Amino acid sequence: MKTILIGILLSVPTVLGYKENCEDAREAEPNCGNYCFKAVKPILDYTKFMQSQMEDLKQKSEYLDKLEKWDKQISTRLEEQDKRLKESEQQMETNFNLQDKKIEQKLEDLRRLIEAKTDRRPFQKIGFKYYYIEQSTNMNWYEALHKCVTLGGHLVSIKNLSEFNAIIAKLQPEKHYWIDLNDLGTEGVFLSVTTGLKATYFNWHPSNPDNYQNLEHCGELWWYNNKHLMNDNKCNTKKFFICEPNNQ
Repeated sequence: MKTILIGILLSVPTVLGYKENCEDAREAEPNCGNYCFKAVKPILDYTKFMQSQMEDLKQKSEYLDKLEKWDKQISTRLEEQDKRLKESEQQMETNFNLQDKKIEQKLEDLRRLIEAKTDRRPFQKIGFKYYYIEQSTNMNWYEALHKCVTLGGHLVSIKNLSEFNAIIAKLQPEKHYWIDLNDLGTEGVFLSVTTGLKATYFNWHPSNPDNYQNLEHCGELWWYNNKHLMNDNKCNTKKFFICEPNNQ
């Protein structure tokens, strides 16, 4: 299109020259009559046509310049939008990765919690509950109480005959085991050290508790007459012991 414009511009002087000749012809018309005017009229018409074409081309050229400018503006905006979209995608990907890590961490925490609840070591299931029965180290009642705490539990608090029978079935003959009963506060009022309340289940040996020599204030499972039953004994006596976890 630029080539066409250049060609038209080059033709303008020639056409203008024809126009000047035509003016001369009009002045000479009285001399040469209508012949001269008729001869140059096609040239004048062509000149007018070319001027119209030039004006039209000029307008089209300006319009093309505007289109080119608009195209650049649109391209710039599209590039900016594309950049923002990429930044948004990167941010979303970062957020998703963070969410994934948080979810993974929560799942890991949940897994550990489940493992902590299902892995009761050193406690073992006896009957319907979990217990730890110390079978090698003898301790006094206070030491046994502390040891159970370090294991995440407390001295066993027997609630009923079913629990009692399940536990004594696992005990060694001729051995004695501390439990959480005590009447250290008030003689004859046996409390559970686990709850701080009066114990609700007892299964004493006959004639017990007897508070022999007024020195027996801690409860045990005592082996006597070929069976384990409850008995009161001196709290500083060394014995085995039985623990149960806090969360059961």
